[in-house]
Amino acid sequence: SDDNAREVAGEFKNGILAFCNNLRCEDLIKSFADGTARSEKPIVFGVYTEGNKGDTALVQGIIDLIYKTDEGYTILDFKTDRLRGATPEERAKEALERHAFQLNSYAAACEEDGLTVCHTLLYLVRYGEFVEV
Repeated sequence: SDDNAREVAGEFKNGILAFCNNLRCEDLIKSFADGTARSEKPIVFGVYTEGNKGDTALVQGIIDLIYKTDEGYTILDFKTDRLRGATPEERAKEALERHAFQLNSYAAACEEDGLTVCHTLLYLVRYGEFVEV
């Protein structure tokens, strides 16, 4: 409904504006301009089924954004979770517990494909906060 759309837009407005005003956006815009950025990039990677050995299972995922900077590639995943933490540090810790494995797996798969990944980031849209993984 229109009311629901307005509510969601209002809920994420500040986070979207904070993202657009962050200096990282300059690298992102440059990378899209030179053709080195990708959004919604499908990826397939293997994970061990028992710790660090044994059989592997193939896992599919979609990288929200991967873009090139002077240092290498940055993987960025947008999260809209409601987090319990009252401070940015508490929210970062909770977000890392939930999502670090996913982003580390994406980075490992990209590195195996020959890309140098310099940063893996979560962007907590609801809070307007970046979290380095």
